[in-house]
Amino acid sequence: WEGQTLCFVEVRSVSSARWGGALATVTGRKQRRLIRAAQWYLSHDLQLPPEIRFDVVAVDWSASGEPVVELVRGAFEASHRSPRGLW
Repeated sequence: WEGQTLCFVEVRSVSSARWGGALATVTGRKQRRLIRAAQWYLSHDLQLPPEIRFDVVAVDWSASGEPVVELVRGAFEASHRSPRGLW
């Protein structure tokens, strides 16, 4: 939660930026799977949150072995309405 917003957070980590880094691994297919998981969760929750958001935490490991961490709030949105009108 961040205030009144329920945040669904995907954490991605890669050891090489060869294919675009950790953020690039959150493909359209992965986004759809996260949206379906959120729909399932919200359909079983008796009290719906006023707002939801999909965030991504990207962890890219540098050559020195140190992680570079980036939080992207609102990384993507659900592009369709859920069956119960959850968003």
